[in-house]
Amino acid sequence: MKHYRLLFVSLCKPDRPEGIFCSNHMIAWGLWEAFSLMPHVVLDYQDSDSPLTAQGPWDFVLIHAYFGSPIYEALSTIHQRTRQVLLVQKISHDSPHIDHHFTFLTPHVARATHIGIPSLKSLLAATIRPKHPGSYEHSIIDMAARGIRVLVPQIDGKPFIHPELVEALRLATFGSETDLDDLLNATPHQATLLDDGQPYHDLAEIAAQIDAYCQEAMP
Repeated sequence: MKHYRLLFVSLCKPDRPEGIFCSNHMIAWGLWEAFSLMPHVVLDYQDSDSPLTAQGPWDFVLIHAYFGSPIYEALSTIHQRTRQVLLVQKISHDSPHIDHHFTFLTPHVARATHIGIPSLKSLLAATIRPKHPGSYEHSIIDMAARGIRVLVPQIDGKPFIHPELVEALRLATFGSETDLDDLLNATPHQATLLDDGQPYHDLAEIAAQIDAYCQEAMP
């Protein structure tokens, strides 16, 4: 197993799962915990909303941050201190300073890996209930993974959330009060995290995918 140095960039990574209050926190905590269990990875951390203080050099920089976060303004500097800059996010971000993307919606760049929908089996099985204020898509992912029935409204014929998520999670949509009544009176199966063929990937699995990429990219 090749050893490498990894700078992880995210928004206010919590130290404990009880500190998770948005999807960024959930993904950040899950990835950090998974990488911290890999003895061949030397970890460093940088908050995405703070000025760049981590010095490097690193073999890889892994970013999970909202587009428009201050860290993106430092991408050119970061790129000079690492072999590759990696992005893990819902969608790809076409930047010359990002070398590879890990996205759970269909990527639109060549240098990308399509991953499963991020989730945390350990939290879903526990009494801890992550909150996702301002992050309705991950609130929906969290509910669907627990087996809670989710009905998605349509606006001008389009689902309220990304259609790929509607299809992946097998969610029902409604465009009228009559449609909603019909759905409420029906008893469709709701796919859960434990079902065969489920679309959710535990963040430890996603970290393993990223690690496999880094292993191959290391000289």
